[in-house]
Amino acid sequence: MSGLARADLRDWQAFWRRWDKLIEALPEAKETALRMAGMAVLKDVQEQVDRRISDSHGRVKRWQSLKQSSGGGYVVVTSEKDEVVQLTKGGEKTTSSDVTRYLEKGHKARTPSGRGKLYRERLNENKIIASENAGFIVRGRMFYSWSKLRAGDLGREAAGKTLRKLKTAIEQRGSDLT
Repeated sequence: MSGLARADLRDWQAFWRRWDKLIEALPEAKETALRMAGMAVLKDVQEQVDRRISDSHGRVKRWQSLKQSSGGGYVVVTSEKDEVVQLTKGGEKTTSSDVTRYLEKGHKARTPSGRGKLYRERLNENKIIASENAGFIVRGRMFYSWSKLRAGDLGREAAGKTLRKLKTAIEQRGSDLT
């Protein structure tokens, strides 16, 4: 076999070695892109919480966390469920997840009877929705909803960064693909 054919064969084999490395690196690159996208969305949710809720101690912001599926197919920003915030008179637990849901979607507020001698109105009328059947409903702050609008763009940016890293690694002859 001539020297020219041998050189072409080495280049061909090197090409396929790089592609094999790339194929092995793709699942890890996908997880990295998902994790980066999730972290960007988590940061955005925490910024929305800062903008929309008066939370001087940062509890609601601290409750938000990032969870990734066991198969690595998706990530989700959700509130932690283990912290008990308050016990009701009946002994029922109100968890951090419940409070986050009430803040996100809104909740009912008891309609005052007005019969007490020391009664004074404490509900700010600008922050409630009056309903004949449901009583008072406090508006939700919708911090998840506003972040959801940007989640797709944040995910595409994270995927783009991961793809650029892969492209750079391929151009450098497959030295480090992740």
